Amino acid sequence: KIYICHDRSLISEFSFFQSYVNGAYKLNDDENNKNQYLWIKEPPGGTNKPTIDPGWADESIQVLDDIVKAQGPFHGIIGFSQGAAFVPVYLSRVPNGTFQIAITFCGYLPQIHRGLVEVVKERSPFGGIAHLVWMGGNDGVISNPRTMEMATEFTEPTIIRSRSAGHNVPGTNDSTFRQVVSWVRDNSLNPGPHSLLYLPIE
Repeated sequence: KIYICHDRSLISEFSFFQSYVNGAYKLNDDENNKNQYLWIKEPPGGTNKPTIDPGWADESIQVLDDIVKAQGPFHGIIGFSQGAAFVPVYLSRVPNGTFQIAITFCGYLPQIHRGLVEVVKERSPFGGIAHLVWMGGNDGVISNPRTMEMATEFTEPTIIRSRSAGHNVPGTNDSTFRQVVSWVRDNSLNPGPHSLLYLPIE
């Protein structure tokens, strides 16, 4: 029922982390991309020709809709990299209150998909959902300003920046690890099992 991140350090902290779900779009099936999936497929004309279709990622939306319907409700939604970029996209397509918390690691707005971003901006701040934004100070893939751009679509998000980390989810050796754990615990105080729907990078 629960969808988790690649870093097993966080799994050990919470009994509600069990497995994760993939996006709908399979990469080319070669040795380098075998069994890898995207949440948002690339623009057919390349990154210099952004998409304008608000339904560009509807297949991934449907994947999550089916899981939420069959296995929910979920306490929160969490994503890493493109999975984190898809968090506000999915929040823009579901009723406010579907999730109580959102957590994004190395997130960003998918600006090469203008149709998706327009819907995000129309629906934000998603009912004021509690949001933890984490970024690595040495992230060479998603810059910190891009992550902060995404954060502005939420109401008073908690921002955590690791000075030493790169493009990854924080492990136990990261100075911000306990901050992340504390935030999740502080925002998951209701009794009973808690569920986090996790969207990994691919």
